[in-house]
Amino acid sequence: MSDSDSQAAKWFKSGTFVPPTVEELNRLIPTCEILEFIDRGGMGAVYKAKQLSLNRIVAVKVLPPALHQDKKSFADRFRREINTLAMLNHPHIVAIHDSGEAADGLLYYVMEYVDGTTLLRRMERGGMSPRQKLAAVVEICEALQYAHDKGVIHRDIKPSNILVDSKDCVKIADFGLAKMLTTEGEASMLTATGDAVGTPDYVAPEVINGEHPVDHRADIYSLGVMLYFMLTGHTPKGVWEPPSVAGADRRLDDVVNRALKHDPGERFQNAMDITGVLNDVLRQETNKIQSQPSRARRAMPAAGPDAPTLYVGAARRREGWGKKASLAAAIAILAAGAISFFRRPVEADGKSAPSPAGASVGTPAAVPADRSDARAFAKWIFDHGGFLHATWSTQKERKPHSDLEIRTLSGLPEEDFEIWRVNFVENPAFNDGDLAELIERCRKAGTVTNIGLQGTAITPAGLSSLPKVADTLKGLDIERTNALSADSTNAILACPQLAILRLTMRYKVDLPAGAVPDEELVERIRQGLPDLNIHASNPEP
Repeated sequence: MSDSDSQAAKWFKSGTFVPPTVEELNRLIPTCEILEFIDRGGMGAVYKAKQLSLNRIVAVKVLPPALHQDKKSFADRFRREINTLAMLNHPHIVAIHDSGEAADGLLYYVMEYVDGTTLLRRMERGGMSPRQKLAAVVEICEALQYAHDKGVIHRDIKPSNILVDSKDCVKIADFGLAKMLTTEGEASMLTATGDAVGTPDYVAPEVINGEHPVDHRADIYSLGVMLYFMLTGHTPKGVWEPPSVAGADRRLDDVVNRALKHDPGERFQNAMDITGVLNDVLRQETNKIQSQPSRARRAMPAAGPDAPTLYVGAARRREGWGKKASLAAAIAILAAGAISFFRRPVEADGKSAPSPAGASVGTPAAVPADRSDARAFAKWIFDHGGFLHATWSTQKERKPHSDLEIRTLSGLPEEDFEIWRVNFVENPAFNDGDLAELIERCRKAGTVTNIGLQGTAITPAGLSSLPKVADTLKGLDIERTNALSADSTNAILACPQLAILRLTMRYKVDLPAGAVPDEELVERIRQGLPDLNIHASNPEP
């Protein structure tokens, strides 16, 4: 027996993978300092390590040499996992940094280290609220849609393959069972012919019985199983009860039922199609996901592909309003401002990051705001009926949750802070003139990456000022406005850093004579900014 086979026999006992020790791995992979063993699975073992060349903490996944005839197929599958992951760059997909083959035929790759646990273990500890679960599924949908658009399907979506970091950000791991789609929409299995890969409770019927070609809709089925598991605590088997029996919102029954259709053609056809109802439920007034929406507010339209945004029924409070409105109208305005809707903000990366350096297109370089400038900017935002999110020394991470909204001067920290998100949702008095002033203030601050303008009175002409913040703008929400046109499309295309765009499609009968249809405008944006995540929702009936 060769030394290599002897090592393989040591690591495989009765066909069961026994991971190498930390000491053994440090000898085999000298480019990393292996710190500790994390976990093992069907595709290998994962370790926490330090990548010596860049002095950063990473995770190392290894696959020991398989025995005899299985060696080549197992190694080929592992290499495909590496190549697949290398194609994907998304905040909710574990990133790959490096790969290689060490001594004794050991295959490995170096990937992003996620400081947290799996979704399965997080749920087993009871550490997720209903709202957190739905928000996690929305993020998973974003990542799957991105991968599917790249021609990659995961084929093993399940809670143990979803990582949750210490900031509740979810990341999909283990694309080792993924399948690359050809341009014709046909593909061959990654495993040997006839093999069905995946976890039985979560695998789509067509993967097992071969009645339909296996494509991205297999992931949608698995996601439906996972959503059901997250809502009920068990997977659907046989004649399963709807999630509402376990106390979930009744609207989620239809989501699960459609995702679990036996025929792929009857399921959701895109991962982002699932998020409409999820976001609608997330916008409920209370923190508990109830079976019926609160009567205090009517249900909001479904949001779409990216994470939900904070909704605030805020009316603009400006000097002179009392002179123009009756007492009853003023009371109604104040009441609307007092009620807020929960939506996750339009944040492109969800992480704290240094303010982008450099000048905006055609403008002088932005100067970081000092304390007085930031406070003056904040006061302007509040005076115009908006709210903000900021970071400071003890709040370094960008946390876009409703309890961290800042709405008054008294809510600002005493220390220096940076404003990174501003929002003027449902503010019909916010117009093009206000937007021009806002853009100029954002340009001077140089820290704002996200702007929410949904439900405002802005027009296509108002968006012409967007290129002034082209170097910093990552998220823009113009839902329920009439701001989309050929001219505003050009302004949007002039913002190359834009990662998330939300808009509402107009009915064709509402378009001015000779106007370019919204579908064509959106397609222009997609062509010009191919990596942009666009959510184009339908208008309210």
